[in-house]
Amino acid sequence: MRVYIPKPNGEKRPLGIIAVADKIVRMAIKKILEAIFEQDFMDTSYGFRPNRSCHDALTELDRIIMNAPVNFVVDMDLKVL
Repeated sequence: MRVYIPKPNGEKRPLGIIAVADKIVRMAIKKILEAIFEQDFMDTSYGFRPNRSCHDALTELDRIIMNAPVNFVVDMDLKVL
């Protein structure tokens, strides 16, 4: 379902509202896919995984940096051409 929320300038912003049945189907598919693929992920992967968060990733990164000699840290985004 789509409803339109008024903005301060008088325009309206579309907002999609998911039906309860859709939420149930999405959750069921999520659980099935997690059961299939969770075992294939590396233990160092934290993105969008059950019982893991960005805070867990930062805690692990802090633990590694503070307990091992680290000369540099690389931050990068990869793009497939």
